[in-house]
Amino acid sequence: MSKSLAELCMFCIASNLQNVSRLGTFLSKNDNEVLLELLCDHDMFTGNNMPHITYQFLTSRLENIAFRYSNQVDDTLLQNVALCGCKLKSFTLKECPMVSDKGLSSLLKSQTDLELLFVKWNSSHTNLTDKCLTTLHSSKLKSVTLVALDQLTNNGLITLAKNCPNICELMVPRCNQLTDGCFQAVTTLLKGVLEVLDLSGVHLLTDLSLVAIGSGSCPNLRELYLNGCTMISGVGIQQVTEGCPSLSSLDIGYCYRILNKGTSFVGASAFPKTLTELTLHGVQMSEDLLIEVLNQLPYVKVLTLCGLRSVDDDTLNQICLAVGRTLTSLDLSGCTVLTDAGLSAISKHCQVIESLKVSFCPNITGQKLTPLFNCPKRGPDIKTFVANGCKMFSVEVVAEIAACCPSLHNLRLAGMKDVDDQLLTAVAENCHHLASINIKGCGQVTDVGVCELARMCPLEEVVVSGVSSLTDRSVFALANCCTSTLKELWVSGCSMITPPAINYLKDCSLKRIYVDHRTPNVDPDQVMAKNLDTGEFCRADLLVSGPVVQDPDWLE
Repeated sequence: MSKSLAELCMFCIASNLQNVSRLGTFLSKNDNEVLLELLCDHDMFTGNNMPHITYQFLTSRLENIAFRYSNQVDDTLLQNVALCGCKLKSFTLKECPMVSDKGLSSLLKSQTDLELLFVKWNSSHTNLTDKCLTTLHSSKLKSVTLVALDQLTNNGLITLAKNCPNICELMVPRCNQLTDGCFQAVTTLLKGVLEVLDLSGVHLLTDLSLVAIGSGSCPNLRELYLNGCTMISGVGIQQVTEGCPSLSSLDIGYCYRILNKGTSFVGASAFPKTLTELTLHGVQMSEDLLIEVLNQLPYVKVLTLCGLRSVDDDTLNQICLAVGRTLTSLDLSGCTVLTDAGLSAISKHCQVIESLKVSFCPNITGQKLTPLFNCPKRGPDIKTFVANGCKMFSVEVVAEIAACCPSLHNLRLAGMKDVDDQLLTAVAENCHHLASINIKGCGQVTDVGVCELARMCPLEEVVVSGVSSLTDRSVFALANCCTSTLKELWVSGCSMITPPAINYLKDCSLKRIYVDHRTPNVDPDQVMAKNLDTGEFCRADLLVSGPVVQDPDWLE
């Protein structure tokens, strides 16, 4: 998939800012926003470019701005955005360490029409605190996502809720300073408004917060994410069930105390009967309780049971009998006692399944899943199949997936030793919607298979770490075909892939690409080059016989 004409024009404009006058007046609002994002992603907010960017592209028409992973985005840029008089609808700031409270405050205090705010910091970003959030006043703000903000305090979030009383989606995962007092106040301030609440990884959270959520303040709550909140118990979940009649999605992964209610075990009645999505990974329910819970969930579509020791062949059969008619996504990763006999229940009872994950189930070959993939009604609907670390899994079954599942979007086969170029070619030829592929450690794969995938599929994520035979040829194929879609590339351990090729890929991409390329044992003198006769890439430094002569007289 080559670049579109519009994308080529954007690159041309970005490379000639100093040569074209009044360019901003000829661009649509959307093109203006796309161009700003491109300049950010390619680190083009330089001293020479900034006067042209400020004059031509920071205009009052701007409505959506996203700045991600840039050391060039600073307070001055955000202040200039504020001065242009734009009324933003959405603003995203991800890990831009040169931004401080001064810059973000100057921007947010003027955004009275803001509808979406997304801010992600990292642990080393100490210049930014929650003071900047207290300057925001927007009655239109609906969605707030604040990720891993260690400086976010109770007072900061409470003030934000006071100033923006219509927030219906509040996501604050891994904001570790927040406590129960904060959520008791926020649920009151946003009474009747909250619909989505993500508190994953907020380690100080206890049942007091869940009691506040279930006390009647959140009757419209649809989604609640508590992953890693290890201090909550069944008492809090029971309160949420009673006070949130619309709850459809619940994530209590790694909430180890959830099975206890005081001195007794929690019962199935603690779980809302309205659930369509339930995540239980790491919560070691007994077989009887798990089946009892699922039998009372007539609408469940997404079920995550990672690492549950109680899920064996017999239990899986009962699960599929209970919810198979509605189940669209099933995650059994880490259920290590499962065998092919258990998987046959999926093929028999799951009639609308679209996503299946069986990673790290060491005893399965997948043969019993063949009727599912071959089914003319169900096979074309399969979008995700994940079997990382399943060393016994049959490559013939994966070939069936490639042949019968044209809607496949996500395929992960890390560690399967029999995956080769022939299989990848079959996937490329039949699965034209494939966006994510993981073949980490699949040693038989070469450039041939990866190039076919790049040529035929709109790849967004490619994981080929540890495939030592890959060369720059694979990277150039991605650069030629996938730069409009590619977001992540994982190539650590691929010692024949060179940094210049990676840099070329980044330069060609429309948006910033994350690349993980660590090669601790690479030869520092390695040079990859293309053989113009054969088209193959090879180690050019190995073609030189004898030591390299650096005598100037010899060069003459």
